[in-house]
Amino acid sequence: MLHSNAGFVRWIKGDTPGGYLNTEKYHRRRLWALAALGSVAASALLIRAILFPVPCPPAISATAIGEQKTVELPDGSTVRLNAVSAIEFVSEKWPRERRVRLIGEAFFQIKKNPAPFIVETFAGTVFVLGTSFDVRYRGAALEVACYSGFVQAASSNGEKQALRTGQKSVARKGRWQQPVSAVTDPWPVWMQGESHFEDAPMYEVFAELARQYDIVVSASGTGGHRFSGRFVHGDLERALRMVCEPLGSQFELEGRTVLIRRKQ
Repeated sequence: MLHSNAGFVRWIKGDTPGGYLNTEKYHRRRLWALAALGSVAASALLIRAILFPVPCPPAISATAIGEQKTVELPDGSTVRLNAVSAIEFVSEKWPRERRVRLIGEAFFQIKKNPAPFIVETFAGTVFVLGTSFDVRYRGAALEVACYSGFVQAASSNGEKQALRTGQKSVARKGRWQQPVSAVTDPWPVWMQGESHFEDAPMYEVFAELARQYDIVVSASGTGGHRFSGRFVHGDLERALRMVCEPLGSQFELEGRTVLIRRKQ
């Protein structure tokens, strides 16, 4: 190996005509080649990111049994979640697509915006521009109540229902029940510490009791019955009396299990 007097230029045996290669020039050319390849690769990745963007992960908020929570959306709109409920949305898409997916029940207060606000559930979809409304999706039923403004809802089979301030409706098995009902409270009753039902099957009532109180309901003699009424949150025995007495039923507590049966 030879060294020059200026900068220790190294020489190694190579395939050049003279049999030796100036490694300084070799490495310089190699670095230029690598830089060029890196530039091409970076350009390819940029083009791929533009043409085939990686989906942004959604933001998810959820509540546990007996819990309520308020979530602020990117435009300042708010969502109040009832117990055992969840929403998801993509913040990065919000300026052009205000879309929320819901499981459970939530009260929405939406800022006015030219872009429509969309709530998706497996039982149907709700479209608004700026208003306050409640959406309840539990099982196969979709219930929508309009507290201010105007709401356009569509069930899972595409059947549409328009609601104005003070109106509510429920879709079961894809069909909206008629006529629409009146909203009689200034806020959803669940935000006031109660759960409310109108001509609901008993399994929906028992399921809501379980969500609010972390209990297991074992019922007999209530099949085919429907319930119109309320039960309170925060007082299990009172809630059970409010449900059982109109049915002519009695209840018994065994730990976290509630046994409900017809009175003897």
